[in-house]
Amino acid sequence: MPSGPGVPLREARDTNKPLPRHDQRPELCMIFASEPATTQDDHDAPDIEPRMFQFLDAMPVGVFIGLPGGRPYYANAEGMQLLLQDTNPSAEVLEGAKAYRACLAGTDDPYPVEREPMARALAGETVHCDDMEIHRSDGTVVPLEIWATPVFGPAGSIDQVIVAYVDISERREAEEANASQAALIELAHDAIFVRDMSSRITFWNRGAERTYGFPQAEALGKVSHELLHTEFPEPLADIEAKVARDGQWEGEIVHTRSDGRVIVVMSRWAAYRGTDGRLAGAIEVNRDVTIPRQRTEAELLRRASALERANIQLARSNEELEQFAYVASHDLSEPLRAISGPISLLARRYRGELDAEADQFIEFAVDGCRRMQAIIDDLLALSRAGRADGELQFVDCNLLVNSVVAGLGARIAETGAIVRVEPLPTVVSQPTQLGQVFQNLISNALKFIPPGVVPEVVVSAERIGDEWDFSVVDNGIGIEPRHRERIFGMFKRLHNRSEYVGSGIGLALCKRIVEREGGRIGVEAAPSGQGSCFWFALPIAVPIAVPIASGETP
Repeated sequence: MPSGPGVPLREARDTNKPLPRHDQRPELCMIFASEPATTQDDHDAPDIEPRMFQFLDAMPVGVFIGLPGGRPYYANAEGMQLLLQDTNPSAEVLEGAKAYRACLAGTDDPYPVEREPMARALAGETVHCDDMEIHRSDGTVVPLEIWATPVFGPAGSIDQVIVAYVDISERREAEEANASQAALIELAHDAIFVRDMSSRITFWNRGAERTYGFPQAEALGKVSHELLHTEFPEPLADIEAKVARDGQWEGEIVHTRSDGRVIVVMSRWAAYRGTDGRLAGAIEVNRDVTIPRQRTEAELLRRASALERANIQLARSNEELEQFAYVASHDLSEPLRAISGPISLLARRYRGELDAEADQFIEFAVDGCRRMQAIIDDLLALSRAGRADGELQFVDCNLLVNSVVAGLGARIAETGAIVRVEPLPTVVSQPTQLGQVFQNLISNALKFIPPGVVPEVVVSAERIGDEWDFSVVDNGIGIEPRHRERIFGMFKRLHNRSEYVGSGIGLALCKRIVEREGGRIGVEAAPSGQGSCFWFALPIAVPIAVPIASGETP
């Protein structure tokens, strides 16, 4: 007989009592006792080498060998541990062991005789089942997965049956946990389904049935994006790569229900992995956002409509304001001339003939008229800058800036200023208004200079992307960062008129002209750290709003 941790066995039952037929229900599965020394012929046991039993004892699964008629012959160490909780029980333990009971999984009912794996294998059937539990004498319960196979001899008769079995307690616990999770998922209102690596659906909750109209039986096994005619916001391969890399993805996708209705869902994907750590598929959680999205789109349309109406009203108000400024400044010029003319005449004819106080009063009046005329002229220029008067032309900025510098010749000569104009491009603009921009920036560069400093001004341009960036750099008094936005407002001055003359409209005029042509304007510190760099950028592409004069070429 074989030896080792596994032991040969014999039935501890009344041998005069026949084995139960398959239509009878045994009360006990089996009681084992040590097999006394016998010969092979005593129970027609097969000729199995002892080394084979050593191999069987090394296996991590329970192994039981039965002989024809249901007689037990051998159980390995793992098999004895599972059934009797002892890998090498003594003869006394075997003789005194109480019977274990084989029950139907989840119940206390004896396992049905007609489904008993060993009996079926003795009848020539190969059996696999996982619905049996062993109820031990100490009250513990062990769920088993069992494989039973008949072994045929040379004559074609069954010589023995090999039964292998494993404890599946951990698997049962995992299945119960999964079942609990699945039950919770079934209660979710969101559509939740699981896909394998081939995108075939392996789980489909009731929320998915409600959302898409496909019953579970119809959805299982189908490729999800084919079943739902999915429209992805980006290539599917890119989404799957993100899930594999990051473990998740979310975004809006478009699905088609079973009734043909198209819906938008907020979709969240999470990767799930097998016990080996490999990616096994994805869990997809989808929420129908079609109605909320429609409401959002309707609200956006409402706000866009309101914004459009406000823009129209604002444009109308701006147009009226510009018209008012134009008319007002134009109409103010006439009475101002009626005042400034006689006062200027008084100043020329009677200067020195009256007392000093009278001369001072006349000078105040002349200066006030001069400043008022400058403000009116700037207002007129500002109102024209906002009007679509004139056509865009190709303007050679070299000629334009040289003309502006020539117009400032007296001031340049008076201060001894150095003005350097680097090569400039040809742009699409209105030459008069673009000339006003250069006029204001260069004249400011000559004006705002510390006492005793010779003005130095550099005018240059550089192409950056789709824009020409112009700059006027000076060595003047500079502008603090906190004032760099403020100075482009109407009538914004940083100094009183006794220090530097001006109306406070010039930079606002520059901003209006540049922005009307689709550009930008700003100021920053000069690269040298002394002075300012005023810059403005004009698009190279021709603005659509204003046509180019016919026949013009660059």
